[in-house]
Amino acid sequence: MTDLIEKAQKAKSIGASVEIVGAWIWAEFPSKPPIEARELLKAEGFHWNRKREVWQYAGVPCRHSPASAFEIKIKYGAQALEEVAA
Repeated sequence: MTDLIEKAQKAKSIGASVEIVGAWIWAEFPSKPPIEARELLKAEGFHWNRKREVWQYAGVPCRHSPASAFEIKIKYGAQALEEVAA
C-alpha cells in the first residue's frame, strides 16, 4: 500500500485530483496536463483510460472491465488521497 500512496502523491504533486479505487490509482486533471506531467505519469506506470477519462495505475494485474466507474467504486471502494493520508 505504501508504493500505491507514494505514486498517488506524485500524481497529486503535479496537479491531479487523485482517488485510490481498490488497488488502483485514478488521477484526473481539470484539463489536459502538460507533456512533462504526462511523461512523469508514464514513467510511474500510469496509462490513459479513454473510457473513464483518467490516468490510472494498476496496483495489481487485472483485465479490462465493462463496468462503469461508479460500479467499480462501489465494488472496490474509493478514497480521495486526502482521506487515505490522514
